[in-house]
Amino acid sequence: MPALPETLGQPPEAVIQFSDVFGFLPTHSPEAASRSVTDSVDFDAKLTAQVGNTDRFRDSEFPIGSWPALGDYAAVLLWQLRERQSQENGKRPVVAVVNCAPRTDGHFEAGTNGDEFYVATTENGLEIYSPAIYLRGLAARGLIRTLHRIPNDCGLWAEGEQFRSSTVVHARKQPDILMPAELSDIPKITQQVRVAFADKFGNVRLEVADRKAVGEIVDSGTDRILIKIGKYGEQVVRVARNLAEIPKGKIGIYRNPSEIDGDDGGPGYVEVARRVDNPNTTTDHAHEILLKRVPEGHRKDYPARWEQTSITIEA
Repeated sequence: MPALPETLGQPPEAVIQFSDVFGFLPTHSPEAASRSVTDSVDFDAKLTAQVGNTDRFRDSEFPIGSWPALGDYAAVLLWQLRERQSQENGKRPVVAVVNCAPRTDGHFEAGTNGDEFYVATTENGLEIYSPAIYLRGLAARGLIRTLHRIPNDCGLWAEGEQFRSSTVVHARKQPDILMPAELSDIPKITQQVRVAFADKFGNVRLEVADRKAVGEIVDSGTDRILIKIGKYGEQVVRVARNLAEIPKGKIGIYRNPSEIDGDDGGPGYVEVARRVDNPNTTTDHAHEILLKRVPEGHRKDYPARWEQTSITIEA
């Protein structure tokens, strides 16, 4: 990979942090997994509105404790929002921290303090500090320009420090501790389709490995599609071009509008939503409908377990 990026020596425009130590995201907390809870912080909506209306990023912190894989989605979201910034306001780097590094028995046996952090940079000035697993979305899209490893014993933390994410950004001031890394260090996304995100209103965003192939299914002329949820169950959904085309009270699927033009394949998103009059008061949104296809005895493990649940889309 290329040498150290020039952004390390530049003051950042903002530092955006996603971490399990900040608590649960209310909509997706285990207590809320089986009911509709809409009073929460939707980081996608907040960041999209922030950048869309002001053309700037601001220092922000978001909890992802109940669904750590959202960190992977967040990294891709930041890249997308960075692309929308004007050249005038997009000159300084945007720094992000994605943190969820639980200590397993293997870590304790090896005497290590959780998975090591990496720093990845992109061509559009995004600089992300994260365990390798939350860089999968960026890597799958070919968006990582440089990648370096931050060894646990680099001296950035005191020995045995439990809160490494609170100071990991200081690595940008000590580039000599960064070790060149390869993209092969980043795990691959194994599912062809997975639940990547659910917003404040329970609308679901599915990440697909090949958006062109899934787009062809959605555009095949059929009016219904079958979504199979792992080994648990299935849900029939209406096919639409956008939310407005979904019949009232029904759940539907449509392609992400920003990814239709110039569709040449590769990873992308499709939307699953239920059209209702007032999404703030609904008790049966799309995310909850999909969760109901999971047996009640297993439902308590969600939404975190979406990460291990393969989804199939069939015409």
